[in-house]
Amino acid sequence: MSSMIKSGDPADVAAIVKIWENYGKSLTEGRFEDWLAQWDKDGIQMPFDQGVHEGLAAIRQANEKDASLKVVMNVTPREITVSGPIAYSWGMYWFTVTPPTGTAARFDGKFLTILKKASSGQWKIYRDCFNLTPAKT
Repeated sequence: MSSMIKSGDPADVAAIVKIWENYGKSLTEGRFEDWLAQWDKDGIQMPFDQGVHEGLAAIRQANEKDASLKVVMNVTPREITVSGPIAYSWGMYWFTVTPPTGTAARFDGKFLTILKKASSGQWKIYRDCFNLTPAKT
């Protein structure tokens, strides 16, 4: 895998790298509210197996049902490009999920995300689209 492409203010790029670190870590540690706090209030989530979730309340409702599952997740950005108060990032992720009475299953995928810098100066996930990578045969 090649090194990450970075463009824009180094402090902004570093803040977005931190979002991806926290994204996986908060889910792995079962901290749903911390995961949700990374989203803009007007965020839109476009998951691979559901409809579009528009706004923070819809993102919460669509995802909180899975908060009881044991998840281990890693997000690896391949590019972060910042242009003023908007940035985009794409990359790869993997996660394992273990239901309360089941066996762990691993999934690999890719994402393309638009981030927005809030008036507070904090970066938030604004638009997020992701899907699964087909298993190699």
